[in-house]
Amino acid sequence: MKKKVLSGLLALALVVTSGASLIPAYTAEAEELGTTYYVSSIDGDDSNDGLSEDKAFATLDKINEITLQPGDEVLLEKGSVFEDQAL
Repeated sequence: MKKKVLSGLLALALVVTSGASLIPAYTAEAEELGTTYYVSSIDGDDSNDGLSEDKAFATLDKINEITLQPGDEVLLEKGSVFEDQAL
């Protein structure tokens, strides 16, 4: 009886620890699949696609029009001011 309990506990511990190694791989995959959006109230233009620093959006309103997905990032340029705007 003790051997069965010990075997069961060891099997459970093995399953739990092997499953934990999958979590970082999933997180890294989500980051790779995400889209980065750039916003600059200084140099941006809302007619841009927002997908690079050189083609940044000017307002947060453009970000609010997008349905963000897991792994997506919104980068705001240092020094930008977004008055009366919110994400």
